[in-house]
Amino acid sequence: MIILVAVSIWKAGPAMAAPALPFTSGENRTDLGDYVVYSLGENRPLAEMILEYEAGKFGSGVPVSEEEFTPYSDLWSALAVKNISKPDGRLADQWIVNFDAFAVRDADIVLVRQSGDVDRLLSFSSAKPYDPTILSGTQLKSKPLILRPGETATLMVRTSKLMAAAPSLAIRDEAELVEHELRTAALNAAFYTLAIFGLIVMLGVNISLKSSVGIRYALLFCLLLAALSFDDNIPLRFLYPNHPEWNPYIGFLISYACIMFGFYVAGYSMVTRKGSHPWSRHVQWLALLPIVTLVMIPFLPRITSYKIQLAWTGIMCLSHFLPLYWWEKSANRRLYEMWAGLIIIFIAFLVYATLMFSGYLENQIVLRNFAKTTFIIIGTLVMLGLTYGIISLRREHDRALEEKIRVLKEDAEKSQRLLEAEKNYSRARDQAALRQRQLATASHDIKQPLTSLRMTLDGETTNLGDTTKRNIREALDYLESLSGDYLVESRPQIDEPAIKEQQKAEEPYSLSMIFRTVGQMFREEAISKGLQLRIVNSNIQTTIPPLALMRIVSNLASNAIKYTNKGRILIGARRRGSGFVIVVLDTGPGMSEAEIVQFQSAYEKGDNSKGEGLGLAICIELAEQHELTLEIDAKPEQGTCIRIIADMSQNQINQL
Repeated sequence: MIILVAVSIWKAGPAMAAPALPFTSGENRTDLGDYVVYSLGENRPLAEMILEYEAGKFGSGVPVSEEEFTPYSDLWSALAVKNISKPDGRLADQWIVNFDAFAVRDADIVLVRQSGDVDRLLSFSSAKPYDPTILSGTQLKSKPLILRPGETATLMVRTSKLMAAAPSLAIRDEAELVEHELRTAALNAAFYTLAIFGLIVMLGVNISLKSSVGIRYALLFCLLLAALSFDDNIPLRFLYPNHPEWNPYIGFLISYACIMFGFYVAGYSMVTRKGSHPWSRHVQWLALLPIVTLVMIPFLPRITSYKIQLAWTGIMCLSHFLPLYWWEKSANRRLYEMWAGLIIIFIAFLVYATLMFSGYLENQIVLRNFAKTTFIIIGTLVMLGLTYGIISLRREHDRALEEKIRVLKEDAEKSQRLLEAEKNYSRARDQAALRQRQLATASHDIKQPLTSLRMTLDGETTNLGDTTKRNIREALDYLESLSGDYLVESRPQIDEPAIKEQQKAEEPYSLSMIFRTVGQMFREEAISKGLQLRIVNSNIQTTIPPLALMRIVSNLASNAIKYTNKGRILIGARRRGSGFVIVVLDTGPGMSEAEIVQFQSAYEKGDNSKGEGLGLAICIELAEQHELTLEIDAKPEQGTCIRIIADMSQNQINQL
């Protein structure tokens, strides 16, 4: 009945209030701004709107501002169209009316003909299941608009939108519409393919570089890409086409997940090897605040929710200036490239927000393409910035590593010189001991012949004068005294009590002093071989000469690191009865029983050894000199455990 009334008014009304848009066969029109007029008509029937249109009350623009507009009010657009093709007996021409469906809750398109016929070309509701015949991606498309040559009709378009923006109407023939859809699909496919490929590369590079900050930024951009997919209705089309009511809420959840994760990434990125920014935790806690807004979404107008969402997005973007400032402070240099990229990101956000809510940009396709282009630019800048930062950190690490290697080389050269000195000392000591034994033997061998010579001379010098006898006796006494002194000096046991008394008189010290020194000497060498050197400190105290104990433990530690290719070395001590045991344990190749016996001798070494075969022999000799017991427990391919056992009565150990 309403349609019939509208038709009667149309037929009886005056001339049209706006010029008709001329069309010819095969022509496509995408810019209809000069021919479309607008009016608000909340819950008003078509007949009333036609009367208002005929009365010239439709205006050339949206009649209210964004602030005055009530979301989802009915906005009517009217357009007179005319097929100016010459009547030549051919069939009527066909076109398709389409416009962007962004933020559209429902829409209707009605064609009112001068003949009195009314064609309903489109009836859309966002609450209905996804219908590919009327919704192609993000574009609503009508049924064919059929006009005979010379025919004039009026298009009445009703849209219920979130914002006060007119629909971006376009009229295309079917071939052009198919080409437009294919072109849009190809551009979307190219964008998502490029974005996914870039994110995979970004994620892979940061995983290979072990950059936790870069990995988190890559995941943040994955969430951003998921949020962009809602603007193209991708989840609606492929995941839940029969439940369109889910789309806005899931879209909000994804958007807020981006915001919250963005705050977390910003706070996490403010922690470097040189420490964390004082606001690091505060920025991470900001990730919880958007939850309050998220809970309130069902109770807020959609436009308010969008504005709050954009406000949180802006604050999140600003929060990423803090980690960049902290990176500069940690690196002690200006990161101009990263500052430029971040400023571009923030400016792009401001432009997007302004275009979205100002009503200036009515073409949502352009706005959506702007968002995608911005995403590509931002992603590229962030990836380049992170890569540049990681490369800079790697360079600093390499320089620090080179410095460590230089120090290690110097330490190795010092150790080599000390080893050479140890070898020379051992060689000189062995030669001195040999000479001492030879001298003792010679002195012992001379003593008996001197006694016999004295007895013989006493019998043969009876007739000699007293002076001669006295001279001979004094000469023999001198020789006996000389040989006796050599024997006394060649006996180690004669000097040992004095040495012991001197050693026992020393102040007690903790074994931790020995262990700390050994750790400082060999920790870097163990790390360079990929070994774990674990040293367990001990509060056991002893008066064993520290130099001797240091030589034993350092020789054992040096051998353990030298012959262990993987695994760990453990050095520690524990009490045993009234004494203690020092343990040096490694996961190296071990030794057979024959090798254990062989290596206890000086200058005996394995086939693959580059040393002189003195280390273990020196340890055994030092242990014997200081009344320590050296136990070796080893099996081939099962590692080696060497225990240095000290007794309370022998070494005066003090237990705290």
